[in-house]
Amino acid sequence: MSLMMPSQHHTQEQKQRALEKVVMVSLHEKKFKLERIRRSKRKEFNYTFPNEEPSDIKIGFPELQDLDPIQLFGKHFPKEYIGTLACMTKLYVSQKGVMIAIDYTDIAQFLGLLLLSGYYWVPKEDYYWSSAEDLKVDIVPTVMSRNHFRPIKKKIFFHVNDN
Repeated sequence: MSLMMPSQHHTQEQKQRALEKVVMVSLHEKKFKLERIRRSKRKEFNYTFPNEEPSDIKIGFPELQDLDPIQLFGKHFPKEYIGTLACMTKLYVSQKGVMIAIDYTDIAQFLGLLLLSGYYWVPKEDYYWSSAEDLKVDIVPTVMSRNHFRPIKKKIFFHVNDN
């Protein structure tokens, strides 16, 4: 007498239906788990905004009202700070065995492009240098090439010294 496994008694069609049920249950369980995870990670937004008008910059900061954009940039990023940042970045990349030409102007332009990218958003960083009419930002390639921007972004050295 030979022993037959119970699955050998089932037809191919029965096996297929059983497999489909297992797959459907499995997919349903995964979907349920995914939905539960998504719902549990959502946080309620319950901030109420004040009903006041934003303050006029001329009233709140009268010393800034007559400054042009370059002067405003200089207020937030003093020349000494940008010079130090350029020097420390050069030192950092030379210690890593990489040579990159970075000076005060490069760092100032790099920071300016970062500020612009916070204001003028495109889906992908490369699009700032795109030639497509609906994506390009005309000023960006005139300030700095993509091939110069990327190494600076990769190697710029910011360090907080709390001593």
